[in-house]
Amino acid sequence: MLMMRTFLCYLRDRMFWLAPVFMGLICSVVFLPALSTGFLWDDIGIVSKIVDHPGWGWASLRWFWTTFYIGHYAPLSWMSWALDYYLWGLSPAGFHLTNLVLHTLNAVLFYGVSSQLIGLAFKERKNDAVILLASGCAAVLFAVHPLRVETVVWITERRGLLAGFFVLLSLYVYLKSFVAGAGVLKRRWQALPLFLFALSLLSKASAMAFPLVLLLLDFYPLQRVKRWYGRGEGEGISFVDSLREKAPFLLLSFVFACIGALAQSQAQAAFSIEGHGYGERFLQIVFGIVFYFKKTLAPHGLVPLYELSIFSNIYDSLWVLNALFVLGVTCLVLYSYRRWPAGIVVWFSYLGLLFPTLGFFQSGRQIVADRYSYLACMVWAVLAGGGIVAVRDMIKRLSRRVVLEGALWAVVLSVAAGLGIATWHQQQHWQSNELLWARVLEAGPDSGVAHLNMGHEMIIQSRLDEACDHYQKALSINPLLDEAMFHMGYALSLMGKKKKGAEYYRKTIWVNPNHYQAYNNFGQFLLKEGLTEQAIWHFQKALDIQPDSELIQRNLTSALSKRK
Repeated sequence: MLMMRTFLCYLRDRMFWLAPVFMGLICSVVFLPALSTGFLWDDIGIVSKIVDHPGWGWASLRWFWTTFYIGHYAPLSWMSWALDYYLWGLSPAGFHLTNLVLHTLNAVLFYGVSSQLIGLAFKERKNDAVILLASGCAAVLFAVHPLRVETVVWITERRGLLAGFFVLLSLYVYLKSFVAGAGVLKRRWQALPLFLFALSLLSKASAMAFPLVLLLLDFYPLQRVKRWYGRGEGEGISFVDSLREKAPFLLLSFVFACIGALAQSQAQAAFSIEGHGYGERFLQIVFGIVFYFKKTLAPHGLVPLYELSIFSNIYDSLWVLNALFVLGVTCLVLYSYRRWPAGIVVWFSYLGLLFPTLGFFQSGRQIVADRYSYLACMVWAVLAGGGIVAVRDMIKRLSRRVVLEGALWAVVLSVAAGLGIATWHQQQHWQSNELLWARVLEAGPDSGVAHLNMGHEMIIQSRLDEACDHYQKALSINPLLDEAMFHMGYALSLMGKKKKGAEYYRKTIWVNPNHYQAYNNFGQFLLKEGLTEQAIWHFQKALDIQPDSELIQRNLTSALSKRK
């Protein structure tokens, strides 16, 4: 027992520098396979745009700060990718290294936030070594969980890492900036959390519910709010005062919610109510709430893409159980608020942070996504850290407490090790595009998106017959999938089947009259067939849709010269 107490005191005195070193070591070991991963999925589009807008000149910065490319407004993320390109060129390892460093910094910040929150919850043990050790365990459980793989390994999701970094820093400053015992923000710190929150939203608007989290923390564990409104005797503020204090945060959230909606609309990623009704959205919401909770406890069967059309049968059959679970937990935490105030803070913070991604404002083809858990599921790690302290306090009142305490830490270490091993294995599905889409098809063989993207990968590898097979399967699932039609035509053209390929270009134009690539490729076919006037018309249509394309301009010039 004396040895354990000595060890805990040693940790407490050195935790300031031990935590970053330890988190860096753990994250580096667990996510080592990420450094050997190439560009995946949307990464190629991100990198190609960075190559088109290199450096930080006015033209590049203007594009970074005005683009809604792939449906997001994320200027700081674009600037970070530009910095990667400046440092590493087109080496994917450099981009992955930046992701890993950001995740490690987030783990360190999360340790700082956890130690403050758990310390406030157990005020009688402030700065106790057990608090610091439990907070370190919470940070490790968060950092090495398999749900983190998509965010860390996928370069495109740099947005989530940067947003997480700034929002964690904002929360850390917010918690640190109170006068001891007064519950009042120091004036010189008042603007800093707001500024950091704005930087988070400029990276990705995934933390829009952060003001709700601050309001909940004012109730517990900060215990700033002592009444609903008005002024009273003693310390503390009213809920109305707390709400007024959060007004700038709420305004920022509203502004970026509007910007996000505009970005999704311009990218044509948002689902209409006619195509995805309120009933379906409700089912998706309750499914998502249960999904992330369940996968936090048992992270098996994780998939890079949970396609809405494939996984919809899951929430159709279990929606009653999902809804009862959400309703039951909500009632339980409300009923237990006075005895266990942490429950209501954790649960409603979880719901709030998840809500923008749960499907009420549906965009994209996914019903859920592992990356959406990055911020929301931090609350479960904090709860786990607090649970470790509470269990240890219970053990101290029992006989044979040395054995039981050793068993407690052994269980915690075993869980962390198991999660780390699972995370290592989960990364194997992210080593290449072929492995990634093979994993999606393994989970859902009827995924049209997976067949489409696997076909793209087969073209890159010059496996054209296999590419055609995947495009044909994608079209059998969705006969109006214009990208599958276009790339089927492209693959057939590469195989020398020009006329058959041209028919698919024609079908693509019929399905999507704005597909400029189909107009261009069909025009090239017509030009080779000697149908110059028809080719000119198709090139002109392509140029009307994409006026900046140098390739189409060259093709049109070539066709006009042949007419003369």
